[in-house]
Amino acid sequence: MIDLLSRRDGADASGCRGTRRLALIVGLGTVLTLSAPPSAAEEIAVRLDRAVTQLKNDAGKLAVYGLKDAEPQLRRPHGAVSGFGPDTAEAVLDRMMKPFTGNIYQDTFIRWHLMWIVKEAPQDVKRRSGTRIVKLINDMPPPTSLEARPEYIHSDPALWSKYRQLYESACAIIGIPPYEKRYTPPDSYAYMPPERRAE
Repeated sequence: MIDLLSRRDGADASGCRGTRRLALIVGLGTVLTLSAPPSAAEEIAVRLDRAVTQLKNDAGKLAVYGLKDAEPQLRRPHGAVSGFGPDTAEAVLDRMMKPFTGNIYQDTFIRWHLMWIVKEAPQDVKRRSGTRIVKLINDMPPPTSLEARPEYIHSDPALWSKYRQLYESACAIIGIPPYEKRYTPPDSYAYMPPERRAE
């Protein structure tokens, strides 16, 4: 690079020396820029990307039923966030404000684990972050509601009802509330008068 610049047509000796000096400075500046160590913020960003990738993989398991060897971790702290100190809380919170997978439940799983880092932040950081934390809470998905189904059904409900009625009539309750005790047959027969046992 220095040779090419120094051999330009029409350049005198002093001009060549000046050109060499300028090229050397530019070249050294480029080398120093390329070899500069990453800043603390860049290191945190790289670590956070790795943690989020691991949490995404874990969140994907939520949709798979019956996993035995690789169940999602439902306790905190998650291994992906180990090593993140309170000084990383604001960077983590910035990332939490962005989408992760597009699935609101999987994203909530990821944010729930990342929130462990924010919880450990100093009070001044929490005060500054209050508005963002409230927004995350308001953006949480609604609770799931599942229709309750009976554990079992009877092929003949009328016959089952008659059986339960007879069975309950053969039970005995001894004592007074709230200390009563319920006996089922055949143990209940010992607490019945003869005429009731005959029934």
